[in-house]
Amino acid sequence: MKQIFILLSTIITAATACQKVINVDINDSDKKIVIEGSVSTNVNLGSQVVVSRSKNFSNNNSLDYVSGAIVTIQENNGVADTLKESSQGIYTNKNIVGKLNSTYHLVVNVGDKTFTSTSVMQPKVVTLDTLTVESFVFGGTVNKTVRPAYLDPIGVVNFYKFIQYKNEKQVKRVFAFDDNITDGKVVTRPFINPDGDLKTGDTVRMEMMCVDKNVYQFWYSLEQFADGQGNSATPTNPVSNINGGALGVFSAETYNTRTIIIP
Repeated sequence: MKQIFILLSTIITAATACQKVINVDINDSDKKIVIEGSVSTNVNLGSQVVVSRSKNFSNNNSLDYVSGAIVTIQENNGVADTLKESSQGIYTNKNIVGKLNSTYHLVVNVGDKTFTSTSVMQPKVVTLDTLTVESFVFGGTVNKTVRPAYLDPIGVVNFYKFIQYKNEKQVKRVFAFDDNITDGKVVTRPFINPDGDLKTGDTVRMEMMCVDKNVYQFWYSLEQFADGQGNSATPTNPVSNINGGALGVFSAETYNTRTIIIP
């Protein structure tokens, strides 16, 4: 899992269990623990949990990392494995590799506070088949974008998360989709790079993850806020799957990746 800054350090109050985006009040004194964790099927990634504190709304978006947390992940009803703090606020264990159709339980202890979450690994890895480059004209200028293609399994509810990298620098936006209108179809949705135009010679890498519904709802609600679709100028909470009053998300996710050089 790659660290994703995505405005989490400026989201001030915790999300409720409602399945919608919640408007929040700005309160500089109300700092929250922020947890972003994942269990991946990629043997090179394993598991990682980033623990930080939100900063005052008037501060910048850099994270205030939390050291000394006790972080464990348990697969199904097995033994809970501990993640070690590999650097400040970042807890890792490459031996905890995701297995299809397994359920993973996260426990994070920070001082006298305990935060928990559960995420289910999807039963099948959906393959990212190809990446192609598409040119389009906007405002009289020719722009380029990358179009991934994959076959959505028929009759199975799937949720997807995509992360795009330009020259190995992660773009700011995380793309989240369901298969409500694409069930059983070949999906070829173009992704617009929000960090600027793609140029000839740029290397674009796309990571594709299958996630459960709760994880999808987090990223989708956050995307709505980032796109300004929350119909409010006030900062808005994504729908977190972390219990105990923390912000963030814990995700069991399959992993696929492909790379293309912009012609």
